[in-house]
Amino acid sequence: MASVRFQESPISIIDRKASSYEDHTAYPMANVGVQTRHSGEDDLDEEDSPYEEVRASVSNTDDPSMPVNTFRMWTIGLLLTILGAGMNTFFIFRSPYRLIVSYAVLLIAFPIGRFMAYILPIRQWKLPRWIGGGSFSLNPGPFNIKTFYMSYMPMGDTNTYDRFGKVYNISRILTPQVTLNLTAYEEYSDLYLSPPYISSYLLTFSLSTCIITHTILYHGRTLWNSFRHVDPEEEDIHAKLMKAYPEVPGWWYWTVIIGFFLIAAAAVQAWPTKVPVYALILSVVLPAIYMLPGGLIFAVTGQPLSLNVLAQIIPGMLLPGNPIANMVFKCYSIETLYSAQQFSQDLKLGHYIKVPPRTTFFVQLIASCLSIVTQVGVKEWLFSVVPDMCSSTQKDNLTCPRHRVYFNASAI
Repeated sequence: MASVRFQESPISIIDRKASSYEDHTAYPMANVGVQTRHSGEDDLDEEDSPYEEVRASVSNTDDPSMPVNTFRMWTIGLLLTILGAGMNTFFIFRSPYRLIVSYAVLLIAFPIGRFMAYILPIRQWKLPRWIGGGSFSLNPGPFNIKTFYMSYMPMGDTNTYDRFGKVYNISRILTPQVTLNLTAYEEYSDLYLSPPYISSYLLTFSLSTCIITHTILYHGRTLWNSFRHVDPEEEDIHAKLMKAYPEVPGWWYWTVIIGFFLIAAAAVQAWPTKVPVYALILSVVLPAIYMLPGGLIFAVTGQPLSLNVLAQIIPGMLLPGNPIANMVFKCYSIETLYSAQQFSQDLKLGHYIKVPPRTTFFVQLIASCLSIVTQVGVKEWLFSVVPDMCSSTQKDNLTCPRHRVYFNASAI
């Protein structure tokens, strides 16, 4: 093995054996078998998932040495996170709005990854001892399925009306402090809902109770056994293969939950939101109650559960006449449940692709923080440079339709 050291750099090249992309050892999952014995004579190739859908789409083999946490993955993932979050933030203000979905990002990530695997130097560098002494490579191998998956991780009439049949003018019933002016409301008009609003509210009220009942009746015993750490089902091949990777410790999750909750509590107290801390706690407890029922439905149907209406009614009763507090409560409840369901979906997909859970955890955490900064930056930029932002007469159709609906719902 050749060893070359440059005097001007403390980093040494320790391996230049491969001279082209084709010299790399490929990592196709279908061709790699991990010799794990289920019993004395059974071979891994004969063991597969009991579910037909899983057998048809997921390989029952894995190569734990397949590189995942690579320079390419982080570069592509962070770049697409910034671009995707920024563009979606811009487009969501338009009427009609369009969003870039994760499937489109996957299609973009794949050719970029293949191109980077082709052009990046196929070398391994050894770091000096004073910064760890480890080694790294910008191009550890072909752009494999695990890196491809991790690169994208890091998205009717809904107006309300007055008694004259016109769109309800919310500003007429609010004080300068953005609270309800009851006298102005009585002088102006009651608020009338459109048919889509009424249908949505009726269905949501029904769903919020029936999903709890369904979970208890059909999945109660399974959930109870899980809490008791009793698993009546034998582990399938995918669960066995994933034992090669360490699980995410529970205290990592608790650190993130408590840390970001303290940031949220400081934010609602520092800014004039009129949201007491006990209401913020309830806004997180509510999605926690619906996480298991919603997760079960999401796993089977692919349809995520939303607490849209409940997250409006509860703060409306706790903090009446305060639409800003209502929106803050609603935002924390809805986004907490939605993010939890999406994270569970990513963990499930990572489980079948055999991505290390700790890598998935860090990628999601960093991508989420980066998206927040990007979205806030784009919003601040738009409101500073675009005239008549969110006005119904805005010349570029940046009329903020979703935000108007969000605010109108808080006033209901």
